[in-house]
Amino acid sequence: MGVFKYECPYCLKTTFFNNSQANKECGCPGCLNDIVPMRTVKDAKPLNQEASLRSDREWGFKYRCLHCSNVAFFSDSQANKRCGCPICFYDIVPTRPGPVVISEIFYVPRKRLTYILLGIFFGWGSHNIYAGFVAKGVIQGLCAVVISVMFEYGATIKALIGLLALYIWVLCDIIGQKNDANKVPMS
Repeated sequence: MGVFKYECPYCLKTTFFNNSQANKECGCPGCLNDIVPMRTVKDAKPLNQEASLRSDREWGFKYRCLHCSNVAFFSDSQANKRCGCPICFYDIVPTRPGPVVISEIFYVPRKRLTYILLGIFFGWGSHNIYAGFVAKGVIQGLCAVVISVMFEYGATIKALIGLLALYIWVLCDIIGQKNDANKVPMS
């Protein structure tokens, strides 16, 4: 398998291509424009004059080579067609990625009874962490730590008021929260 150098007419970056890529449309790894690498630089010409005005959004898509793990850019016309990786020259078939779908097949909904019991017996935010509201749970936990420090240093009345406020907050959570952080109803 032979290799040749080609200088992009848009960005003037020199890139190596294998012989199977010669005279075939592909993308310049430097500027992302459509080019046709030829074996001699003096014969190089852009596919069309408007190609240099393309924005990154119009370019196409990125594809990670399974052989060298480098990311290369490909045009829409190269999708699902055999070509060579511009970095390692390994034959690849770049495919345009589809929309990412997150399946809920493996998602186990949270138990509402567990949420309520954690809120009643461990009212310092563990119920919110269980339901996926981590930030709210950590804030409630920090409030419980501050209240315990207030008890330690003799501010008993203020600590009792803080404890009452914390448990009112927890009761509002228990009564009002029907869904977990992923908006899935608790069973």
